[in-house]
Amino acid sequence: MATDADHPVGDRAELTLRAAGPGDVAALVELIESAYRGEHSRVGWTTEADLLGGQRTDPEMLAAALAEPDIRMLLALGPAGEPVGCCQLQRRPDGAYFGMFAVQPDIQGRGIGDRLLTAAETLARDEWAAARMELYVISLRAELIAWYERRGYRRTDRHEPFPYGDTRFGVPLRDDLVFAVLEKDLGHRVDVGGLALHVETWTGQAHSSTPLLLLHGIGGSTRDWAGVSRELAGAVSSRVVAYDHRGHGTSGRAARPEYTFDHLVRDLETVVATLELAPLHLLGHSMGGVIALRYALAHPEAVRSLILMDTAAAPAAGDHLLSRLGMGALMEGIAAATALLGHGDHADPAALAAFGHELNAYPSMIDRLGEIRCPTTVIVGERDVLLRGAARDLAGAIEGARLAVIAGADHNPQASHPQAWLSAVERHAAF
Repeated sequence: MATDADHPVGDRAELTLRAAGPGDVAALVELIESAYRGEHSRVGWTTEADLLGGQRTDPEMLAAALAEPDIRMLLALGPAGEPVGCCQLQRRPDGAYFGMFAVQPDIQGRGIGDRLLTAAETLARDEWAAARMELYVISLRAELIAWYERRGYRRTDRHEPFPYGDTRFGVPLRDDLVFAVLEKDLGHRVDVGGLALHVETWTGQAHSSTPLLLLHGIGGSTRDWAGVSRELAGAVSSRVVAYDHRGHGTSGRAARPEYTFDHLVRDLETVVATLELAPLHLLGHSMGGVIALRYALAHPEAVRSLILMDTAAAPAAGDHLLSRLGMGALMEGIAAATALLGHGDHADPAALAAFGHELNAYPSMIDRLGEIRCPTTVIVGERDVLLRGAARDLAGAIEGARLAVIAGADHNPQASHPQAWLSAVERHAAF
């Protein structure tokens, strides 16, 4: 099954978003109906044609919604100004509600829905100060629920009844329809010299109150932790925090000279100070591991324990293809493709290129690893061939460090093998 983020293409570069108004009602109805009802909806993967007949909405319902002061509809327009996607946001006392989400069936799978959802979350958080987004999905729509879960939403224990008997919302073809309620914490912002970093926090019932701060790698975001953050808050730390590096996710963009590891370390220092996280458990993945290691060496009093995941204390060396070509050259190519395909809302191409060069040339910390005195675990995926040797070197040079190799895992073991990865992190927390 294809989803919006799985197969992005170039159309997305020409996508524009704007608020919908009364003059858009007819186009919105046509778009929403095409995505959910009738045979044509089967061209896409959002169809509900096997679950519901009748209408999905009508002009009267949409016109009434647009007249409400606490409702906003976003419209995505293609290169010729044609409507290709939409969503509805409703401000509520406890956050925001997301619904009426549709993308033209024959162009689904191109990142349009992903961009609409990100824009809706940004609007709800930044304009309405909403801390939480909620949405309803028919519980039988497992593939759609999984799509949202990959974007940080979690399925709650709550359900809402389907409005049987109200044909404004469709004619049920089954008698077991019910809505699953999903939610997501929208996070907040930390200012670093005029640039806003997007921060997310998860709380749970873990015995330890020492915060756990997660640092993602190049090209990543807080979404990298979506599948494990709740479990971490329940078993490792009652306060788990992650943020998007500058130039990544929904954090602010900077000029290329401000995309350096020195800036990332200063960002980390500001986040820790602003949120009063120290002393903390610090987990860094890939590029985030390099930044975590630098921070631990500069601020040993602030780091209670350290987890270094699929990372290294020195740039790659040897005969491996990536070593020969250089991470900088690789990321320059990825950055160019990112700019061409219009994915700059997930990672600034300039950031990818600049940090790629940094990864290829940052000063070695190998001679300083003996200075690390806090409990340390080094985690690496068994199939991360470029960094398995570096992981062994880290574990061997840091006094008392443990090495955890996640069998069958790649460079992102928290995503490919989450249970084995969580077990390794829980073992770290126990020693």
